[in-house]
Amino acid sequence: MGLSQGYCADAFEGVRTIFDENFERGYDRGATLSVYADGAPVVDLWGGRSIPDPGLSEAYARNSLQLIFCATKGPSAVCVNSLADQGVLDLDVPVAEYWPEFAQAGKESITTRMVLAHRSGLAVLDEGVCLEDLENTGRLDRIIQRQEPAWPPGSAHGYQILTSGFILDGVVRRASGRSLREIFATEIAEPLGLDAWIGLPAAQRHRLSYVRWSTDRPDKQLLGGLSTGSFDEVMLLARALRDPMSAFNRSMTINGILNSGEFATTPGGMLNHPLLWSAGWAGSGMVANASSLARLYAACITEVDGLRVLSESAVDDATRQQSWGTDMTTVMPTRFGSGFHLHQERAPMLSDASFGHSGMGGTIAFADRRYGISFAYVTNFLRVDELCRHRLVRAITDAVHNIEAG
Repeated sequence: MGLSQGYCADAFEGVRTIFDENFERGYDRGATLSVYADGAPVVDLWGGRSIPDPGLSEAYARNSLQLIFCATKGPSAVCVNSLADQGVLDLDVPVAEYWPEFAQAGKESITTRMVLAHRSGLAVLDEGVCLEDLENTGRLDRIIQRQEPAWPPGSAHGYQILTSGFILDGVVRRASGRSLREIFATEIAEPLGLDAWIGLPAAQRHRLSYVRWSTDRPDKQLLGGLSTGSFDEVMLLARALRDPMSAFNRSMTINGILNSGEFATTPGGMLNHPLLWSAGWAGSGMVANASSLARLYAACITEVDGLRVLSESAVDDATRQQSWGTDMTTVMPTRFGSGFHLHQERAPMLSDASFGHSGMGGTIAFADRRYGISFAYVTNFLRVDELCRHRLVRAITDAVHNIEAG
């Protein structure tokens, strides 16, 4: 018997083996993992230790919740593409048609699809931002309105770590009359019965596990064969994470504001600050577990208990490649559809029919249309090399190929 608890269909025992090994070898701390096949759960696992607050430790439970960082962009993209599917929002008209004040400083031609595909040139905010700005959508809107793109919109792509969510929420509020977090709650989470919130209610905070960064140095041998991303690329990203002048650091910390003041004094750092749990940022503020994310992605490609959240045509549109090549923010190859990561060899999912999104440190959730599979892994132990994620994606890939081979 391994370290994990829960259910695992026989065909996916290899996935459970790797999930347990990640704890046994010290690669992971606390996590949940879920797999759906053809709209039904076939794996539901949890294990390891929670981090409820500094100095304490308890078992990671099935209903433990976790901030999933940029994996939030996947559920947010589901909302935006669903609104487009319903005719509420046109992804290919300028944002300014819904948000006239946005058409300042060279942003007149930027479309919602450009924002989803990280092609707006708005990865970094140049204006000084304070804590009060981050808690006030009106202030954030005005800062976004004044921001000039860093490159001609549409000419290149650069990962908009936080700003994409700020912009998309602004568009959605004006097009629909509701915030993106409200649409997710009422049209997706409640009907599907998800334990997932873009902005965690105070009543659910007791279920939240803090996160912690691993101090392990990325291991070239361990990473070998898991993806075609080079060890040098991982180290380049690690250096950018520490460099306050890099586009990656500036985009992630809003020019250092999330590394200063009370963010810096929060136990465990800025990633455990209550603002990140509660603010409802559409690009990085979801709290969830793996079973809810796998269920959501399953409902993107098939019916789950009679419910489906995206039509076939909407998935076709959302997964059409929009960006590919060297990313202006991460300085590594990235590939995007309209709001979703798409499969690539250096950051693999299941196949070239996969779409989803990863989150900082290792969390990932995706669906695969070819195999009818959805997969989610959520962890509280962040690794710059995302080793556990790569090992688990390889395991689910092997399991699915074995099933296909009979």
